[in-house]
Amino acid sequence: MNCRNSYQDWQDIFYNKLKVACGKEVSLSRDCNRLLEVQTLPQDLSDRATQSLVKEGEGFLRLEQEHNTGYFLLNYEKLRKRLKDTGKLEKLTKRCDFILAPIDSCNAPFILCELTSSNKADTSILEGEPASRKEKNSKFKKVEEQLEHTIKTLYLCDELKEWIEALPNNCRQCYLAYRLSYPKSQGTNEQAEEMPYNKVLDAFERSPLQAESLDNQRTEYPAPKLNELGFTYSRILYPKPLYL
Repeated sequence: MNCRNSYQDWQDIFYNKLKVACGKEVSLSRDCNRLLEVQTLPQDLSDRATQSLVKEGEGFLRLEQEHNTGYFLLNYEKLRKRLKDTGKLEKLTKRCDFILAPIDSCNAPFILCELTSSNKADTSILEGEPASRKEKNSKFKKVEEQLEHTIKTLYLCDELKEWIEALPNNCRQCYLAYRLSYPKSQGTNEQAEEMPYNKVLDAFERSPLQAESLDNQRTEYPAPKLNELGFTYSRILYPKPLYL
């Protein structure tokens, strides 16, 4: 197996081979992806803009350069919606926002990412309680399910599954990128920036594995269902960067 996929290879995998593996015959226009070149970083990733990549400060995950590897950036949620929740996908209805697949590299991270935000400083929601009585799972549990369904969907394609499983263990990565938005009515700018941010940051960065420095790139959490599928799971609170 050739582990060095080009930009065109990734297009063929996601728009053709994955579609066929999912039992779909729908025609997919190739407008869900773009080339991410490291020399253009830093940039922010956003699921609420016309373009997936936006200026620093405008998105939900900051991307910065560490290696000289380009990425195939796929708006997976957009692509997955076109495949419909029928047949093989009937029980795999959840999906993450983005997939970042390395170009021409066998040892760069393959990344699944979900973006979210909140204007609440309620750490109980972050630490595992449902946001309301109507909801059974916390925000974090929902994201883990989205990532799990995404991996299982990708694994329907034997070629893609083989490629992912051939990666080094630390290169199969899932992320929840979280941004706290401050309510305008919450006192002075200094109070709005400092108090809720510190509360959420404290809850967000508290790792069950060990206490980690705020200077670390990411905080890894146990996620048995994702770990069993070969992926790590980490959370990043904006503006902490993800290095590519």
